[in-house]
Amino acid sequence: MQGKKRQTYKFIFSGQTKKEVIFSKELLHLADESDKEELEQIGFFEAREVDLYLQNASIYILRIDGKYVGLGTLIYPYWRKDIPAQNFQDIGMHVAEEYRGKGFGRSIVQHMVSICLENGKIPIAECLIDNAASKATLESAGFIKH
Repeated sequence: MQGKKRQTYKFIFSGQTKKEVIFSKELLHLADESDKEELEQIGFFEAREVDLYLQNASIYILRIDGKYVGLGTLIYPYWRKDIPAQNFQDIGMHVAEEYRGKGFGRSIVQHMVSICLENGKIPIAECLIDNAASKATLESAGFIKH
């Protein structure tokens, strides 16, 4: 018996952001194999996903004074059948609990949008319907439901 499909909101970038970023894009570190152990401990990825993301996506880690603050991900939305995946990049984001509600999530998403646009891709995102914080973060970063 298959599990129940989780309901999500689907978002697309509107072309406008509502607020300024709170840190420079230069603080984002493009993850590689040397970051694998840290990525496994964050709790954003399932164990099998870390290798998949390192090989098939881009993970940008934000650290301030050497301490993990959050991360952003960019991946082609191969699971979406309603859009031509090669034209889009799906944005993911995680923020450590002690940094939530301070604008880091929005700023990470805004930097991911910037990278998508620089690569000629259309930024999209999804979040679970019951995740009000992620929905608010995406909307404050300029995303609209579609």
